[in-house]
Amino acid sequence: MSLLVGKVESTQEIRSDAAQFFTLFTDKIHHMSDVSPHIENCAVHEGAPGAVGTIIHFDFMHDEKAKAAKDVIEAIDEENHLITLKVIEGDILDDYKSLRATIQATNKADGAGSLVRWTLDYEKLNADVPAPTKYLDIASSITEGFDQHIQEGLTA
Repeated sequence: MSLLVGKVESTQEIRSDAAQFFTLFTDKIHHMSDVSPHIENCAVHEGAPGAVGTIIHFDFMHDEKAKAAKDVIEAIDEENHLITLKVIEGDILDDYKSLRATIQATNKADGAGSLVRWTLDYEKLNADVPAPTKYLDIASSITEGFDQHIQEGLTA
């Protein structure tokens, strides 16, 4: 395996049910800019929310710089509360040949909330590019924001 290819992951506990979290990610993604200080704008560019093939445009802050990206929804597994997004355009591709995010929410066995796992599969353009761990900070912010959004009943 190439040293340019890798994977970084994080898991976060939330109070919300896995299905509620997943629904925000698939059907109400426009709320993302309301709940994360890192996301300036999030909108469906082409297609329909919650559909494979939909292209989503993000404006976000990374390393205190304004960035943009377009992602395509590659996979949705409603039963397992899993969605996979692939970056197809934008600033991220200045450093990475490819970057794919898989987000999965799983209810905890005790029924008190769920666990959200973010997995970033990537291929760097060169060996000087760091692993995309800073994007996990943005992921954490989104997860916390969506959880709070759900807890406050702001899912319309």
